Amino acid sequence: MRDELIAHERFFFDFHQMCEQLGLSTEAAAAKFTAWRERAEEATR
Repeated sequence: MRDELIAHERFFFDFHQMCEQLGLSTEAAAAKFTAWRERAEEATR
C-alpha cells in the first residue's frame, strides 16, 4: 500500500470459464490476446 491506497493488484480467473460465459471461443479469444500482447511488445522496442 502507498498513501493508504493499493499500489499494485493481481487477480486470477478461469479463462475458459470466462469465455464460455461470454459466449466466446477460447481459441479465438486466446489468439486475440496473443496478437494484442505481441503488438504491445513491439511498441516498447
